[in-house]
Amino acid sequence: FVTNSVWEKTIDHWLDHLPANGPCIVAGDFNTWNPWRFDLLEKKLQSLGFLYAHYDHNLIMRLDHIWHRDIIPTFCETNISIHTSDHYPVSLRFKL
Repeated sequence: FVTNSVWEKTIDHWLDHLPANGPCIVAGDFNTWNPWRFDLLEKKLQSLGFLYAHYDHNLIMRLDHIWHRDIIPTFCETNISIHTSDHYPVSLRFKL
C-alpha cells in the first residue's frame, strides 16, 4: 500500500503511456480500494475518452476494473467459482 499522492503519481505516469486515440482496453487492479482513488481514476480515464465496462461483480469490494475506448462491450462476466486468487477471473467480449 502507498499513500494517495504516490498512487496518483504512478497512475499519471502510466496514463501518459496510453495511446492518444483509437480502440483501447484498460483493465486490472488499480488499487482503488478507497472511493477517492476510483473517482479520480475514472475522471482521468473519462477525460481521455474511456468508458467504464459495467459488469456484475457480485462481491463486497470490486478489485478489478475495465475501461474501454472506441469499442463496444457485448459480454462481461465474473467467474466467482474459481478460488485460486483474491481476484476472480473476468471474461469480456467486445466488438469494434
